[in-house]
Amino acid sequence: MIGRHGWRRGGSGDPSSGQVPRLAHQPWDDLPFFVANEAFGSRHGWAESSLTMAENVVKTGWDVGRPDWLSTTQYNRIIF
Repeated sequence: MIGRHGWRRGGSGDPSSGQVPRLAHQPWDDLPFFVANEAFGSRHGWAESSLTMAENVVKTGWDVGRPDWLSTTQYNRIIF
């Protein structure tokens, strides 16, 4: 059996709204708790989404800049 998770359409949980990754990566403003998982990213179901979420987490939580191997154009496209 193969399992898969997915989002329901409509509201703030709609992947087309673009809000899920922004809201999920640091669910509570007053706690240093971060989420970097494809289930909450913009490319649902792909490992690339976990990496994108991780880049946003290290920028938000620790103010880490763009890695050398990632172009400025690509970096600016994935950072919230």
